Amino acid sequence: KGAGALAEALLKGSRLYDLRLHGNDVHLAGATSLAAALSTGVPLKRLSLTINLPSNGALEALANALPKSQLLSLELKILSVQCGGVAALAKELPRSQLQSLRLNLPLNERSCAEEITAFAKAVPSSKLTNLNTQWSKVIRVGGAQALEAALQKLHWFDMSSLNAEQLKLAANVLPNSSVTRLTRDISMQTPGAIEAISQILEDSQTKIEELDLGVQGDLLASEVLALLTALPRSKLTTLAMPRVPWNFQLASAFRKALSSPSSHVRYVYFFCHPNSLILTQHVRDVLVEACSHAICTRHPMHAQSWLWKQGLEW
Repeated sequence: KGAGALAEALLKGSRLYDLRLHGNDVHLAGATSLAAALSTGVPLKRLSLTINLPSNGALEALANALPKSQLLSLELKILSVQCGGVAALAKELPRSQLQSLRLNLPLNERSCAEEITAFAKAVPSSKLTNLNTQWSKVIRVGGAQALEAALQKLHWFDMSSLNAEQLKLAANVLPNSSVTRLTRDISMQTPGAIEAISQILEDSQTKIEELDLGVQGDLLASEVLALLTALPRSKLTTLAMPRVPWNFQLASAFRKALSSPSSHVRYVYFFCHPNSLILTQHVRDVLVEACSHAICTRHPMHAQSWLWKQGLEW
């Protein structure tokens, strides 16, 4: 009833531009009511919706409303979805105004293979620049061709769901894409992930300027070195790192990377857990010197950064 009441308010001339209902158990009837309101051209620009109840038909209803809606951003998490909903989304996506789309759908790649492929092929014809979805499923169904098609216009690519084999495939596709922001949750602990990212960054064709490795998990010393070695040969301007086992070798490599004449890095975000290695004065001095070449600060995802508490107020 809550979603239906909000839909009714929208139809009565509400000026609401941003509606976030994630975490709420929206029923099929509520989703359908919101879709009906969207199709009338209400001024809503952003919608975030979680549907945790059986709701076959909800995605299809929302997809069919997209061409007449003013939505620029849509975030959907649906517990139960049929292949027809994905087919409707693939059909209507190019006719929508959507620029950002986040999908979390329990799709079976085998039964919905055709629809998933159609969706990937529809992305280049849309206005999307940001698409966050289960890329591992897209790749398993359509391979490199589907990924390459989807990444033609996207500016942001989240590699967190990719396994080792898919990471290698992405490393071959990304340099020729339009992606400028790359994210990877390293807590997934996929072997070779950092090596694949370093390979992507070093490619002269890559356009990636931002790399965010999240705030969960720990980087190994060898991974940090591989990443820092790639920095001067990359186009990166922004780097966000999780916990790093800082020692003199890593701090020196960090200083060398940032001070390199070919380095474009201007912003570095740190996160360090309280249980991490205690910094010696020597290591701290090297990090401070390295950060004279860029703006170094705590990771925006964590207000309590241990490095920040250690007095590294750059």
